[in-house]
Formats: sequence, structure tokens, C-alpha cells
Amino acid sequence: MSQNEMAVDHSEETGRSSETLAIRDHPRRQYVLDYYWNTANTTINVEELAIAIQVSEEKTRETSSADDQRRLIEIDLHHAHLPKLARGGVFEYDPVETVVHCVSEGAEP
Repeated sequence: MSQNEMAVDHSEETGRSSETLAIRDHPRRQYVLDYYWNTANTTINVEELAIAIQVSEEKTRETSSADDQRRLIEIDLHHAHLPKLARGGVFEYDPVETVVHCVSEGAEP
């Protein structure tokens, strides 16, 4: 058997690993995952997520208006982070209803 025949193709595994890392590479997406896995709800409202993130971020820095900051977080979640998590198969995101649904119960972080 040649060396080429002995080589194992790990490209699919590596692709999945890279995709998983890309999903978790932003603090807000990581917070969404952590928040979900620490709550019993299978459906989470985007406003609820934004408030939780706002509270977490306010602990580490000063912000302007709390309402303005929450709204900016909601916009960021809506346009960037929740669609990326949905494309990664972690959640289903309904932008009209502004809710996030777990794709499969018992999902691990």
C-alpha cells in the first residue's frame, strides 16, 4: 500500500470543525449559545437575548442609553449573529416573529 493510499481524508471533519469555530468566534454568538444552554426554554425572544447580552456587556464597560444599547444589540443579533447560527444548523431563526428555536432538543454546547 502506498503512502497516498494510507492517507486518510479528514477534510470533511476539518470543515465541520472550522464551521463550528466560526460560529463561536464572536462573543455575542457565544453568549447566545451559552444563554440557550443555561435556560430551559426551547424558544427565546430576540429582545430577551438582547437584554441579557446588554446586562452582560454593561458589567464590563460603560454604555450610553440602556434602550439605545439594547436596540443596537437586537440589530446586531438580527443582521449578523442569529442568521449565522441558523446557517450553522444550531438554531432556527424567525426574523418576522423575532424568535429563536432550538433545532434539536438536547443539543450540546
